[in-house]
Amino acid sequence: MLLLEAYSPRVVLWDDFESASHPTLIRAQLEWLSKKDWQVVLSTHIIDVLYQLLELEISPTDLQILQMRKLKDDTLIHESLAIDELEDLMNANADPRLLVGALGI
Repeated sequence: MLLLEAYSPRVVLWDDFESASHPTLIRAQLEWLSKKDWQVVLSTHIIDVLYQLLELEISPTDLQILQMRKLKDDTLIHESLAIDELEDLMNANADPRLLVGALGI
């Protein structure tokens, strides 16, 4: 975070967002990232990050969730979810990480 603060890039690409963070700091990091003037692309396999994301006050037009899946032939496919769709899945206790497989894509 200090490095990003020092350089203030226009785009932040952060793979495995939660991997170097204590679980209690995930929300603070998401809040900090959302307040800066940059585009942020995060990747995660951890559902807790999605729960924390839902608790932030981010405009639905400023947020897009992409679920990605690689097929056996190395083709990458994705499904886009709006924040409202993600919230509906989470409230229904449906794990959104399983959605891509359940839809057969």
